[in-house]
Amino acid sequence: MYRILLAIDDYNELLFLETLLKRLGLDVEGLQSQKKLEAVRLGFNPQMIIASALGKKINGLEIANKIKKRNGLPKMILLRSPAHNIPEEMFGIESIDEVLDSPVSAQKLIGVLAVHGGQNPDTLIEKYSRFKNQKNLEAETDSQANAVASGSVFADDAEGDPLASGAEGSGTSRGDSDRIYVRGGGEIVDDNVTVGSAKESRKEDDSIYVQGTFASDGESSSDYVGGGQSNSPDKIHIRGESKNSTSTAVSGQGDGPHAPVSVLSGEQRRERFTQYLKDKAPIDSSEHFDRKAIIAFNKKIRSEKIEDKNGEFEKSRQDFVKALFKKN
Repeated sequence: MYRILLAIDDYNELLFLETLLKRLGLDVEGLQSQKKLEAVRLGFNPQMIIASALGKKINGLEIANKIKKRNGLPKMILLRSPAHNIPEEMFGIESIDEVLDSPVSAQKLIGVLAVHGGQNPDTLIEKYSRFKNQKNLEAETDSQANAVASGSVFADDAEGDPLASGAEGSGTSRGDSDRIYVRGGGEIVDDNVTVGSAKESRKEDDSIYVQGTFASDGESSSDYVGGGQSNSPDKIHIRGESKNSTSTAVSGQGDGPHAPVSVLSGEQRRERFTQYLKDKAPIDSSEHFDRKAIIAFNKKIRSEKIEDKNGEFEKSRQDFVKALFKKN
């Protein structure tokens, strides 16, 4: 495995390059202090060194002056920061193989590895593409998770595009497949809601107001969905039902008997624990060791004198060594 030592002053760039090179299947060591360079280099034996040309803690030009190569290794790559006005003649040191502008792009780094590291560029590009796609997927997943955590209400339309916050639209009945989801609670509010015109507006208690039409009787009604900083964080209530419908409550993460501890207040936690102790059966002491008996047994063991056989072992060892060197 190709070994690369990173000696970079900027922590963010060091972390980026270290992560990228490891994802490309290379063996990487990173440091931010020139004092540790020689010790790490002797143990790691890198085939390439990528260092900051002129940093606060690392001076790549000084490293390039002192380094002694064997069979052209290690390759020396310096990163030039635009903040430092370094004359071009200072990079004329024979041991410097390449000078790159910092921050380094992934494409330039792959090119350097192909030219100076003897790596297959096609393989590196393929690995980088997989890494980039995975990174984009993680970013998309994080954004979706943040949207779910925000507690927004979305209508799941036929194309899969949710109604954005504050959007207005007019639509027709789409049958029983229309559903309104509560983001955060993750439960379906009503399967029989037909979206007529949707409009969201934030109230003072961070609730969401959705205008819709019930498919059961075709009468227009207002659905008030409580969420956010409402007075009942454990439930989401829908008001303004039609004549034939009854009020609906969607259970969430409230203070019920099975609610997670993380959403309970300190008083609720104490009450739950007290109730748990009351409901728990008393411990049967007959199935356990008596505490006083254990203490007495420990005292008895510690009071007994243990014979010291170290002297005997030492004499036996000395006799064995003498027998080895004894002349017949």
